[in-house]
Amino acid sequence: MGSRRFSSRIMFYVVSFITLILLLGSTALQRIVFKADQVASAVFLTPAVISLKPSSTTPVRVQASFAGSATVAAAEFSLTFDSSMVEVVSPKNTDGWTTAKIDTQDGNLRWVVLPVASKGNVAEVSGEVVFGEVTVKALKEGKTLLDLVSA
Repeated sequence: MGSRRFSSRIMFYVVSFITLILLLGSTALQRIVFKADQVASAVFLTPAVISLKPSSTTPVRVQASFAGSATVAAAEFSLTFDSSMVEVVSPKNTDGWTTAKIDTQDGNLRWVVLPVASKGNVAEVSGEVVFGEVTVKALKEGKTLLDLVSA
């Protein structure tokens, strides 16, 4: 009976010790894996509000401002607009970026750009970056807002 208690006590200590090691290892691994640098950034349109005259076209720059250096593998923009006021004529990427997908319907534009293949699969960016332009054509006279949807 005494040896049985002794082996149960040893087993309890062994299991407790292994559990403690696993918990400490998990905490250390979490700090290592999820300790990546975060870069503050803002994506914006220039201009965001446009004054329209019928049949006129206006280019709107899609750009971002990065507070530090960031690695970008792709950028996806979702814009909303008043489809009774404007029509998206053509998104056009700038040098260094290529369009992967464009989808325009019901007052929404989904536009995905990738770094140019000659620069590799990712782009190192910092400061202000212009991804491209969206040209809009006025259907009516007035003012309208183009809005970026955060996803």
